[in-house]
Amino acid sequence: MIVAGMAVFPVTNAFAHTFSQDENAGFISLVEQLRVHLQLVKDNLSSDMEMAAEHAKHTAMHLDEHVIAEIAEKNVRISEDLPAAIDDLNKLVESGSDEETITAKMEEIDSLLGEAISVRVEKDMVNDPTVQALVLTDIVSATLESYGEAYGVGTSPGHVSMEMSDHSSMESSDHDMQSAEIVNEAAYQSAKAFSDKAVDLFTKLQPLAPAGSTGAMSAAASGILRLQDSISRKEPLDVVTVIVHGQIHENLKKAFNLQLGTLSPPIALEAKSTSGTYIVHVDWSSNEIGKENVFGINITDADGNKLDATYDIMLYKDGKHLDSTHRASQMAAEQKYTFDEPGNYTLRIEQIDKTGEMVEIPIQVTPEFPVSMVAVLSVVLGGAVLAGRKKF
Repeated sequence: MIVAGMAVFPVTNAFAHTFSQDENAGFISLVEQLRVHLQLVKDNLSSDMEMAAEHAKHTAMHLDEHVIAEIAEKNVRISEDLPAAIDDLNKLVESGSDEETITAKMEEIDSLLGEAISVRVEKDMVNDPTVQALVLTDIVSATLESYGEAYGVGTSPGHVSMEMSDHSSMESSDHDMQSAEIVNEAAYQSAKAFSDKAVDLFTKLQPLAPAGSTGAMSAAASGILRLQDSISRKEPLDVVTVIVHGQIHENLKKAFNLQLGTLSPPIALEAKSTSGTYIVHVDWSSNEIGKENVFGINITDADGNKLDATYDIMLYKDGKHLDSTHRASQMAAEQKYTFDEPGNYTLRIEQIDKTGEMVEIPIQVTPEFPVSMVAVLSVVLGGAVLAGRKKF
């Protein structure tokens, strides 16, 4: 990994505010992710410039205006120099500049990231065990997100586009990701690198664990190593999802008393109806068993024009219709359902605009972690077209 080495000359804004633990953890996590992508640029320079360019682009994608504004509160020079240097890096890689020049630019960026941490995050926050635990949970989440992208599946938050088949079967809601193939090699490289980073971060975090957390930390350690191994072996996405949420996040939460939100950021799904006449957009915010899940519903025609269409909505469990969940002639933009027990569910929206058109979305509910969409490929949907967002 490239090592930061530039001296720090902070220029503090008098109006800068004090950042919370969550905000500091989020910023440190961002820097860690940027450094992972920088390393991947370096790793690919001599063998695959196109892949190096993909990772260079994602350094720019991660550094948005909000992050730059946060840095500017503490040091205006860094807030200007860092995005400029990342822009230079992208131009150098895209133009096929020599490896020495590109490496020098990456070293400059890494130094600026080191400065950004020094001026943006108070020293006691950098070394705070809770902050470090939150950083680790973020990196583990980034690992899962990238692994989903590698298979073409958007995770939390994400985007999945699906097409219904006339021959879809409610009996086949289980899906085996073992049959799926990696479709995004850059995202897979990111997932592997993030899992390696998670191991490194856990090694540094372990000595800081609170008294009485031995059991939880031992379980988390096992999960971290399982995550790394599972991704290296290209195991199914649903297996990796269970490791992340059910073993790593849950045990870090117990060990450090982390206040992790239970209602996840929305997963954006787009499902084409049976004959392709309608597109149903569902923004799904998942939650733990026994707590409300929120489904935002938006229906458009095939050209994307929004419709004020009625619809029936219901849930199936293991292929069986759950009568109590059936809601007819709906026009609401939001529906809420609570899953009281684990199992294989399907969200079905039918009679769209009073026609026979319908869509089905498979959902797997497990007791270990919040409801998650896993393995949404061509089983229930009969040839789904997946389009994960490219933020790996």
